Amino acid sequence: MQSIIYVGMDVHSQTVSLAATRGGKSNVIARAEVKTDAGEIDKWLKKLANQLLESTGETVAFELGYEAGCLGFWPYRELKSKGYGVSVLAPSTLSVTVKERANKTDRLDAEMIARNLSQGTASVINVPSEEMESIRDYFRTARDLKSHERQCKQRILSFCTRKGKLYHAEAGPRAQYWTSAHRSWLDSLEFATGLDRESMDELLGELSELESRISRMEAKLSEIAGRPEYSGFCSKAACVVGLTKVGALAILCEVCDFRRFPSAKAFMAYLGLTPGSHSSGQKDVRTGITKQGNSAVRSLLVECCWSFSRWTGKKSKALSARQSGIDAATVNWADAASNRLRKRYWSLLAKGKPKSKILAALAREMSGFIWALGCGCAAGGPKPAQA
Repeated sequence: MQSIIYVGMDVHSQTVSLAATRGGKSNVIARAEVKTDAGEIDKWLKKLANQLLESTGETVAFELGYEAGCLGFWPYRELKSKGYGVSVLAPSTLSVTVKERANKTDRLDAEMIARNLSQGTASVINVPSEEMESIRDYFRTARDLKSHERQCKQRILSFCTRKGKLYHAEAGPRAQYWTSAHRSWLDSLEFATGLDRESMDELLGELSELESRISRMEAKLSEIAGRPEYSGFCSKAACVVGLTKVGALAILCEVCDFRRFPSAKAFMAYLGLTPGSHSSGQKDVRTGITKQGNSAVRSLLVECCWSFSRWTGKKSKALSARQSGIDAATVNWADAASNRLRKRYWSLLAKGKPKSKILAALAREMSGFIWALGCGCAAGGPKPAQA
């Protein structure tokens, strides 16, 4: 019979600290520090296995674990390919003793990870496929470019304000920024010095380049969303108001498998959209949303829910186009979900609730609809009646 040896790995870009234990709090049987290379780790594990075989006559199997961090998932994949059981542990769920908090070293961190692994006290992160991870990183890159675009626009407006060029003073208080009229106004501005005009041209050139790159990346993401392996979920999720196929693809690549959540409530908690609690004795205080878990999907859902502050209940041309070709059951399910969320928005607004709380509440409900759809698509088809 094989014995299981639990190996905690404190991984860094240059070195990996290893601690092997049979289980328990202090039963560490071997320690080492090797280069950050799967081959080096494999060599040390085989050496340890041979030593145990010679000294005790037992054969061993290794269960490896490391804390999610800057190295991503490539150590997991390379060690997995060598036949080892590997787990990527969520940092926020690791059980840490007072001693380990007071004395933090790579050696103690490796022992702490090994202890958590052997006792099962830490949550294991779902590891996406390489393709899913690539799409997720591509989407995050596009999102970072959108952030740069927003900052660039702010710099242009600030530059105009410092030079006394106020668009609302010329076009009227109701004029909107970044329309074609506003861009023409920016191109036609005259400054006191030629250097100011060059500064403005550089800023506008940077904005134009960012917009071109974002447009190219969004077109690529739209193309990926149309692939057979993703189009089933993306097309159906885009039937809900405020959610596009690209947004649905981003959610799918962040979550990977909706069926790993036993209920909609568990999925909401994973996104950090459920309220926290601060209770003691007879006192029960509900706090704001926990904001734990996946912040990317949470932010995306909140952004989508802004649509319900403007949607009148009439389908736009874009929404009708997204629903075209989708089966009637899914369209009816999506319409019911959208109308429920719209009524919920105006009901909470009438009660005087702040918009930030309203959007969080709507995002929580929308996540429940998305979970039901995701589970249905994974099982072979949506189940609107159960959603």
